[in-house]
Amino acid sequence: MPAKLCTAEYFQQVADALNADEDFRDDAENFSFYFLFQVTDDPTVMCAMKFENGVVTECRNASEADADVCGYVVTATRESWEKLATGKLNAISGIVTGRIKLKKGSKMELVKNLDSAGQIFEEMAKIPFE
Repeated sequence: MPAKLCTAEYFQQVADALNADEDFRDDAENFSFYFLFQVTDDPTVMCAMKFENGVVTECRNASEADADVCGYVVTATRESWEKLATGKLNAISGIVTGRIKLKKGSKMELVKNLDSAGQIFEEMAKIPFE
């Protein structure tokens, strides 16, 4: 049964795929970020995902308190997350148009690691969800 979009169960499948991808791990060896992903129209749905040198070391359901410890807070409506997760919305265009909001964190750091960050969303498009 598919996991609910943007939950730890869903993102754990994304994490497993990224961790199994040797090319991602090699390309993302300096990718060390701590993300909080949140659905704005259902703020109880959020996930914390931590990357250390290209490896996902933590993936769990999160709470508002986690926004303080995560370096990046990424929010979007359920509709926008669905479009991201089906490949109908590109992460960059989503940020530029405001469909995806970076509430916390450096856009410049993400831009420096655009290929690795983008691969998170590419993997999302491969994972079924409800």
